[in-house]
Amino acid sequence: MLKLGQYQKLTIVKKVEFGVYLAEEQDMEKRVLLPAKQVPENAKTGDELEVFLYKDSKDRMIATTNQPKITLGGLAVLRTAENVSVSLELPERYILGVDPAAYAVYTIQGGGSQESASVRVKAKIEGLEEVVAANADVSLPASRSLKKTAGGLIAISLGSTVLAAVVVFAVIRMQAKKKKRKPGSKH
Repeated sequence: MLKLGQYQKLTIVKKVEFGVYLAEEQDMEKRVLLPAKQVPENAKTGDELEVFLYKDSKDRMIATTNQPKITLGGLAVLRTAENVSVSLELPERYILGVDPAAYAVYTIQGGGSQESASVRVKAKIEGLEEVVAANADVSLPASRSLKKTAGGLIAISLGSTVLAAVVVFAVIRMQAKKKKRKPGSKH
């Protein structure tokens, strides 16, 4: 399995004008490109190379023989250009579900401009089962007051409906009485 953000030993399975395709011996269908400028001299089909896998600007997996400053899951001290600041914001809310994640927002400021990018970071949620089990069949105080409020709102709604019906009935009755009057009478 090709592992993004990690070093791997892969085999050259095909040479092309713009580089070589690498794959694991057990899965020759899944291949990754190593650009021509990084292919060692005298490399041939069947040779094994240690490469680092990353994604390019078009979100395609690609291999490099260059050593990155940092690997997946690691920490590193890196330099930035003068008068540039980098900040990281982690959200207060997380996306839960089958594949829980959080979106981290990186903001880079410098030279009178600002750029932001968000990165989806897999979240590892621990202890969720225990929280759910401990709180099963527990009624929160807010939900108890909500039941009272809902009952009051239903009563107001029914009362308003009855009042509206009475008003409509009264208006219809007054109009009927008005029509019964003779045109010449003054009562």
